[in-house]
Amino acid sequence: MNFKAVVFREFTPESLRRIEHYRKEEAERIAAEQLEQQKPHEDDNDERRRMIKPSNEESAVPKPAPNKELAVGETLPLYLQHRFPPELIGKPIEEIDPYYRTDDAFMVINKNHVIFRFSTTSACYIFSPFNCFRRIAIRILTHPLFSTMVMITILTNCVFMTLKNAPEINE
Repeated sequence: MNFKAVVFREFTPESLRRIEHYRKEEAERIAAEQLEQQKPHEDDNDERRRMIKPSNEESAVPKPAPNKELAVGETLPLYLQHRFPPELIGKPIEEIDPYYRTDDAFMVINKNHVIFRFSTTSACYIFSPFNCFRRIAIRILTHPLFSTMVMITILTNCVFMTLKNAPEINE
């Protein structure tokens, strides 16, 4: 992936319109490819057309795969860490992986440069991605102290589960 072309933008309602535009472009491209596959070539004869059936599995353009360096839970690649603007830490940003370009998703990068992905659809059918409560919840979830608190809670529970309760002696 060409990391020099990556632009970090805050996620806005314009970003949602951009995702819809990319989705329409992708649908038009796929429809054009299918139309091209179905269209018979003029230089082929009838026998050859009957023998060779077009395959949907074969395509001229290989399907893109998600970039492993930009996977959820991974740290941002070093080159991008230096270019990442500090004012966008913990805030929703537009997707930088071309694989997710047409998906309803946005990214959040925390202070440790760990990547989180969230859906742009309404949470609980109520909260849009721009809702104040949802943004606060995302900030809490992506904050490094939240992970630390979860680990401390788990370890504390493990310690208390290993303690043996002494039987009470009634005299």
